[in-house]
Amino acid sequence: MEEISKNSPTFCVYPWMEFTVGPTSDIKLCCVAKTAVKDESGKAYVLEKGSLENYWNSWGLRQVRKKMLNGEEIEACKYCYYQESIGEGSFRRTFNRDWFNSKYGEDIVERVEKSITNGYRVEEPPLYLDIRPGNLCNLKCRMCTPDRSSKIYTEQKQLLKTDLSKTKSLLDTSYLEKDFYNWNRNKGVWSDIYKWATRAKQLYFTGGEPTLIQENWELIDYLQQTGYSKNIHLMFNTNCTQTPDKLLNTFSYFSKVTITFSVDGYKEVNEYIRYPSKWKEVENNIIKILQNRMENTVFGFSPAAQIYNILDLPQLCKWIDKLQMSYGNIKNSLIMCLKPELLDIAILPKNIKHKALWQIEEYETSYKGNDYSLLDCLNSVKNVLKTDDKVGIEKKLKRFYKYTNLLDKKRGNSFEKTFPELNALLDEDGRWKN
Repeated sequence: MEEISKNSPTFCVYPWMEFTVGPTSDIKLCCVAKTAVKDESGKAYVLEKGSLENYWNSWGLRQVRKKMLNGEEIEACKYCYYQESIGEGSFRRTFNRDWFNSKYGEDIVERVEKSITNGYRVEEPPLYLDIRPGNLCNLKCRMCTPDRSSKIYTEQKQLLKTDLSKTKSLLDTSYLEKDFYNWNRNKGVWSDIYKWATRAKQLYFTGGEPTLIQENWELIDYLQQTGYSKNIHLMFNTNCTQTPDKLLNTFSYFSKVTITFSVDGYKEVNEYIRYPSKWKEVENNIIKILQNRMENTVFGFSPAAQIYNILDLPQLCKWIDKLQMSYGNIKNSLIMCLKPELLDIAILPKNIKHKALWQIEEYETSYKGNDYSLLDCLNSVKNVLKTDDKVGIEKKLKRFYKYTNLLDKKRGNSFEKTFPELNALLDEDGRWKN
């Protein structure tokens, strides 16, 4: 299988062993896929009763498998291609490495090889399920969208009513007319998911905020009561605003539990980005989870590198390092925030890029850990910071200014007070205001 990966720069293991469905019911190749899988007419596959098995060997997914093996690029996979272009260990490469090196590696190799002679069909069900039933969430993160947060959905609806001409161009309004709870209400769909879940090896929940979504707990309870959980690696990505006891209870039922903490800054930076979270509550909840560590638990952070936190990343990393000294190994994997584009660090002016680059390099010289994935991630961030001004930077910076002011006014936040250094550097450059 290493030979396939080498011969095909676009090959990803996921179309042979993973299923992802989001709040809008569109079925995608994975959690970072830009677009849904489409049929021959160009229509996206959506989750309906009886659709799981039909989708699994649908024309669209078989075409994806074929193209990947032939080395053709897939439209939905642009995020991974970008990660690889800046030297970052992409999701695609990580997925391939982790799954082929796992105890299921031979099974996956067999799936791929059989599919080549079987019209790119896969007879076995997915090993990994990524289920996102609805956008219920209690936060309004600056880089999030209405399909992933009910709070943002409501807020953006309100903003569009107050001043449509000024706000529509700053918001992703494509999600505002969709029913995020449609498939979530369909008992037939859940029946199909339960069947696949009993045979799955990994089960992933994120949001919205997964600890708030009742359907998640109903499925988990079923797997625990029936004993299927002992063969499943359960994964949660949580914003840490609460720590329900039933989350800690899963540690003893599942073969392995991975908890990823969605934190994007230290103290007031996180409160600003992940509004209206309170830092002390978030920190205490993280510590509570870490204190309940068992041999089968894995913990990590996944901050999204963006304009708001680019000068705070070293401080956040230092705080995570301290947690690791007290509570054992904790993985820290930065991801690049590319959407909305107005938060992409690539659009920053040179004076801020140079400052951020210096701070990251200073942190690296003092880092005493051995988390090479973190260092790889930081190296990718540095590669972006080393680039020249992006085309149309003035227009993009002005959009960032308008977007920031729009949300500050709505939420009672202050960019200037929260980020005095970043604000001063933007003023020094002078291109971000009208």
